[in-house]
Amino acid sequence: MDAGEGGINLVAAKRVGSVPVQDLKNNSKNLKAEGNVEVKDQSTLNTGWFNGGTVYIRSGRFVLDNSTLDVSTLALPLQDMEGAGGSIDLNAQEIEVRNSADMNLASRNSKEGGRLILESSTFSIDKAAINGSSSGSGKGANMQIKTDELIMSNGANIQLQSYGNGQGGSLDVDAQFVEIKGSRSEEHTSELQSPDHLVCRLL
Repeated sequence: MDAGEGGINLVAAKRVGSVPVQDLKNNSKNLKAEGNVEVKDQSTLNTGWFNGGTVYIRSGRFVLDNSTLDVSTLALPLQDMEGAGGSIDLNAQEIEVRNSADMNLASRNSKEGGRLILESSTFSIDKAAINGSSSGSGKGANMQIKTDELIMSNGANIQLQSYGNGQGGSLDVDAQFVEIKGSRSEEHTSELQSPDHLVCRLL
């Protein structure tokens, strides 16, 4: 699904009328959805172009399986082409990112990176990655993760990177329980990475 510089809204309801239309129109932060959203089998949700667009998801359970959610700006050959990263706003009771799936929030040149706001009761990321990078003088992505339980396994990575002289961005994790586990192979080490700003609060 492609919506370059636009928006993709996914809201899963269990029954007709359980999600107010007005809340859908306003992308309400308080919107409660109880259905399932699954993106799998090498599917792509893409709002990236010269600037990144927005992805808004509300569900009871969200699964990203061997697929990509991308709000990055394009790596264009024109040196004066600059684009800001997009945003991902994801709220679900249960979130699973697995099986080589990835979320990308890259930006180019002097523009700021994308923004990830993720809220859940349980968030598991297994053999998958969430990447926020910047190239040039722009600041990297801003990631805010709030969950009761965060489990990272089998080489899972949540990382911010800077390939220029800009700041690497910020990663803020607010959780009651965090488990980070990999395997004996160095190629499957699970990591939280941020070159400039990393906060992890355990409540």
